[in-house]
Amino acid sequence: ALEARDLFIATIVAPFEEHFGSGGSTFTKPMWQPILMVLDLQGNGDKEIEHIDEYLDWAMDDSSYALKSVIEGAMGNFSATPLAMFAEVPFYLAQRKEVDLEKRKHLIQTACTQMEKSLKNAEKCIPYAKWYAQEKLVAIRALSMELDCIDSTAT
Repeated sequence: ALEARDLFIATIVAPFEEHFGSGGSTFTKPMWQPILMVLDLQGNGDKEIEHIDEYLDWAMDDSSYALKSVIEGAMGNFSATPLAMFAEVPFYLAQRKEVDLEKRKHLIQTACTQMEKSLKNAEKCIPYAKWYAQEKLVAIRALSMELDCIDSTAT
């Protein structure tokens, strides 16, 4: 995942910013930050995440998940919907033990809400988009149950 992150930066982000500047715009640019966060979180597993506070700020801000429906539908016709990918950020953060329990519970609820929206949106997309959202929703709900079973005084 870290190699994919490096390649994404080297072949998409850096050339785009070199040509258009950091203020440049394209319809997929709102997806870049969450993609990079997911790859960082996946690639680092239980290792320390350098930008975890930035990731937590993004994941805890409801406005981070605002996306034009045309992008959701268009991208969902090729793969999982962008909201499904966005929901991965709070899901991976909720798995991290260094994040306090109350934040983890909030993050997993956010992941569940966003994945449910993705599943609804995926009804109009390719079957893979729907399948992906369904499978991830199972994993998110399992983590939610696990977090609800943790005694907050024990952590």
